[in-house]
Amino acid sequence: SCLMTSLPPWGAPFIRIRCCFRCCVQYWMRATGLFENEDHWKRMTQRVSWHENSDDWEPSQILGNHGNGEILLGHMTMAQIAHGNVFSFGKGVEKLKMVPQRSKRPGRLLVLHSNSEQGVIAMLNWLNSANGRHRQREATAMSLVSREDADLPTDEALRLWQAIQRSPRPPYAPSPIWLVQNSRAPPQSGVQPFPIGIPEPKQLVATLESTNGLEAQL
Repeated sequence: SCLMTSLPPWGAPFIRIRCCFRCCVQYWMRATGLFENEDHWKRMTQRVSWHENSDDWEPSQILGNHGNGEILLGHMTMAQIAHGNVFSFGKGVEKLKMVPQRSKRPGRLLVLHSNSEQGVIAMLNWLNSANGRHRQREATAMSLVSREDADLPTDEALRLWQAIQRSPRPPYAPSPIWLVQNSRAPPQSGVQPFPIGIPEPKQLVATLESTNGLEAQL
């Protein structure tokens, strides 16, 4: 019934909007198993031995807990729920780290995330490896997400992406999608632009929670 309620886009308090949609976010995070990914990356980046060469995973950049129904999309949301993330460890070292597979969940998704041009190549190379092809055959749907200001794909990345598109996958699985910030590829290539999300989202959440609606900021 909450989804049948009329919500004026510029007048409804953020707390009310969150209340109406958080149950849907919680349901789909659980149904798809993406909440497990979010929990994994949270534990991993809190380790003392963690030395990733960027501030992307700093607490100020990570928004809430989508498994508990957070509805806003921060610029690291896709990284938080991905099955695999490419991390930079300096000196050109880019590594794709995967969430361990805990169960043979039916209808499994495969979501991979990278945040640099070098990370894109590491992600695509893994998908073209034996392990990557095996995961593709298991997945019922696959999406790649790349947060990179440069136009994508580069010529090298496009060649690797086209090889991925030709890889065998279940007959009922849709074609893979690659979401980038700035696409230089035609729509039929499967490469599509997407909104990156909110940088430093915790500041926006604090503002929305303390005002009566978005119009209060204008």
